Amino acid sequence: MFDDVDFKSKSYIYNPVKFVPGKCLEEQFLDEDLFQVNYDLEDIHYTIDVGWYPAFSTSGSFRIVIVKNCNWDEFLYEKRTSDYGQLHKYMGECVAIVKQLLESTEYFA
Repeated sequence: MFDDVDFKSKSYIYNPVKFVPGKCLEEQFLDEDLFQVNYDLEDIHYTIDVGWYPAFSTSGSFRIVIVKNCNWDEFLYEKRTSDYGQLHKYMGECVAIVKQLLESTEYFA
């Protein structure tokens, strides 16, 4: 889904189903669990998560969020779009935010 993005993650990346840009929505597997990348460092845990809401509805949209320490009630970042190009831009923003948050740590050493 984001094969061209350098996440610099040393943790798990979850990408069960490939979303195919340009393929009509009716033919896609539009689920809440489309993509996730994690950044784990001692007691700090960031997750970038992408899903489609409501699941399986062609009138839905992608939701991309950044979560800190598994607190799914308070997102550090949240955007919605039905456009894959816009989603890709939002992913770039998310990666930049997490990199900045981890900049003072040894994560990228």
